[in-house]
Amino acid sequence: MALLADRLVDLLSAGSRDGIADQWWDRLWSFIVKAPADAELEKDLLSTAVNRSAGRLTQMLLADIQSRRKANQATDDLVARLTQAATDNGWAGLLASAVMVRDISFVLAVAPDVADPILVDRTNGDSGHAKALRRVLITYPRVTKSFSKTFAGQILQGSVDWTSDSRSDHVAAKLLLPALRIIRGQDSEDDWGTTVADAAATLRNGHPAIRLGAAMLLRQWSKTEEEDSAALWRDGLGPLMSRIWPKASQFVSEAVASHLVAIAIHANEAFPEAFRALKPYLAAAGHRAGGVYALKQSKIPETFPGETLELLWLTCGPRSNGQAYEMGSLLDRIVKVKPQLETDRRLQWLELRAVLVR
Repeated sequence: MALLADRLVDLLSAGSRDGIADQWWDRLWSFIVKAPADAELEKDLLSTAVNRSAGRLTQMLLADIQSRRKANQATDDLVARLTQAATDNGWAGLLASAVMVRDISFVLAVAPDVADPILVDRTNGDSGHAKALRRVLITYPRVTKSFSKTFAGQILQGSVDWTSDSRSDHVAAKLLLPALRIIRGQDSEDDWGTTVADAAATLRNGHPAIRLGAAMLLRQWSKTEEEDSAALWRDGLGPLMSRIWPKASQFVSEAVASHLVAIAIHANEAFPEAFRALKPYLAAAGHRAGGVYALKQSKIPETFPGETLELLWLTCGPRSNGQAYEMGSLLDRIVKVKPQLETDRRLQWLELRAVLVR
């Protein structure tokens, strides 16, 4: 019967979904809930969930709730089914919960008692199910105040446990967006249920992947067209990084440094102060030749030739083994606006290297 239920879910998924919960959900769930686990928890739980009957049936249930709300109709019976799925302790309940966690902002709005305490409890603790659900929790949902406040502890624990470069910027957003808004005075710590110190501790104690994700995210934010980039550095990203970024040399890495260089460059007229602030976290470039391409695309060499030379020396100097193919043109731009730097031994060394690379 479970196989037949799977085929019916396939058919229902392919057709019109309106009213599925009224007509089919109870009968299908009674068969699907008996199905054994057929995937490992270490794999992407959400991908498994949306490709299994329990997960797809939960998606249909959420869609029915949304349809009824749009029509100003009662949803109590549908929320009761959502509760039934979320409280099932087997494989089907785990897959259903994964889908609900992905859409947690919607669940918080339409079924707050399912979100808290049921999903809060399911994502808490050290069990394999809780860890798998936390991985969904910290990667997929959009960051909102209600989400952050309800799952504050789970977000912190999941972020510390995160070890993959993939989607690490999505994980970092759960920490950095609240911290940035708190630092800029837009919100309070109570609004988000988390603190700037929480973000700092997570970056310090977490896997290198979370720091890479944070650097990637900050780089995305720094390349803004919505506000003055220098102002964003001075009253946003600069104060944020001074409070959350771990300062010990053990946290310096080439992968992170290439993003930090870009953040400084994107600060435009605030580049000198951004560079000074980020300098302790920069590393000599490896194959990435960190920041050289970003410099080429900017006007920083003409505006701040001295600081540009210092940055090139730090990232592409004797300790670097990167192939900086754009180096020659950058040095020419520096000398053009500040000819006295032509006799600087750092520039001469970099120029020789640029000739050798060519």
